[in-house]
Amino acid sequence: MKCLWAAVTCTLALSAEPVLLVHDASGALLRQAAVVLRPEGKALAARDALFGAASAVVLDGQGGIARAIAVTAEDRDASIVELFVGLQIPAGPALASQYPTRVTSGGHAASAGEFHPSGGFGPVARLSCSGAGEVSGPLYNEHGFFAGWHAVRTVNGQPITFAIPLEQLAGGLTPIPPAAIAEWDRRRNAAVDEIYSTALAYMWAGDYEGAAFYWRKAREAEPLNARTWYHLAFAEGKTGHSREKTRCFRKAIELQPNFAAAHYDLGIGLALAGDRDGAMNEVKALRALDEGLSRRLEGFLGVVHTDQLPAKKPSAARPSA
Repeated sequence: MKCLWAAVTCTLALSAEPVLLVHDASGALLRQAAVVLRPEGKALAARDALFGAASAVVLDGQGGIARAIAVTAEDRDASIVELFVGLQIPAGPALASQYPTRVTSGGHAASAGEFHPSGGFGPVARLSCSGAGEVSGPLYNEHGFFAGWHAVRTVNGQPITFAIPLEQLAGGLTPIPPAAIAEWDRRRNAAVDEIYSTALAYMWAGDYEGAAFYWRKAREAEPLNARTWYHLAFAEGKTGHSREKTRCFRKAIELQPNFAAAHYDLGIGLALAGDRDGAMNEVKALRALDEGLSRRLEGFLGVVHTDQLPAKKPSAARPSA
């Protein structure tokens, strides 16, 4: 115990940023990972930092140490979990108003390339940071404000670090029944997690053939996961299979009728295919789900004259799953 406390004290002395120390069932240290503190006693950490964990403690960077009590929310796409640590921890840094040109990750300078769309996930960018490490974590601007997240993924056997802007994280966390870390880890499926994460990595990297391949594997593993069908729709569309894209969007909506983003993207696709009536049905569905997306889709239909769009050759649909 003295040795462990000495290691904790040393880490506290060397680190001004909060740190998550993750332990296995025997109490041995599994890994150290970055964590960002948030108001109301919460903290954000990478999902993969908790894989195989039984417990974790947070070193708040100000000399305090507290046990992570429960996992209370997660964002599987960004691979982030929300931990409740306790009201005694600091509230954490302010939020950056926009993504900065210079960021730090784990105390190391980093820079992001140009952000580009990544299917239904939103914009991501390649992040250049030699000290980012193998576990994802928060990004800070030059004033120490919380500016986004870096995510480490493997594509074609090579680790790539991606930058996720702060607006992509806002609202992405899905509350779950509070669970102790060991219980949360027992509930997840490690093999399915790996497939899902790999599919996202290929999509973020712009390799849509690879993304489609892994999203189909993810669909086989989790046929009732609406977000898997949603992401697969984008990959199918990017690889020229527009009918399969439409089918996948419809399946996502069938599984999750209140999936506003899927209604919106289906509406866009139907409009571009010349199906104005079908697109208007998605406008009507969105009016009860997301007024902002409803207005955007209706506005799109107002400026796109579907009767003047060039006729598209029917694409080959993939075999149904």
